[in-house]
Amino acid sequence: MMRPVHLRMARAALGWTLKELAERAGINMNTISRYEAGAEVMSGTLEKIEDVLRLEGVVFIDEDADYLPAIKIRREVPPPLGDMVLQLESPDIRPFTLKTRALKKKRKSKKPKR
Repeated sequence: MMRPVHLRMARAALGWTLKELAERAGINMNTISRYEAGAEVMSGTLEKIEDVLRLEGVVFIDEDADYLPAIKIRREVPPPLGDMVLQLESPDIRPFTLKTRALKKKRKSKKPKR
């Protein structure tokens, strides 16, 4: 599970501002700031943030008896798993956005035709 310290480290390692992460995750940047400061946020919001960071190759390492919490970033990020293989239309389109678009297309196709 991602802790506030993990989030601060991941943003610093990726060189992302609060605004960049907020746009990629589709959440308000004040929510990210509050979580980094130690406030609680909804689990769904945390999942969105974690998903975005994991897609960038961030691995969260929990604290244990010998080590403090830490992160690692993969050299090469594996493609996202899923039922559907999506091609990036442009480098600006993020995987989360593509997944959302694909789900919307599926929903529209289920509507009865008149």
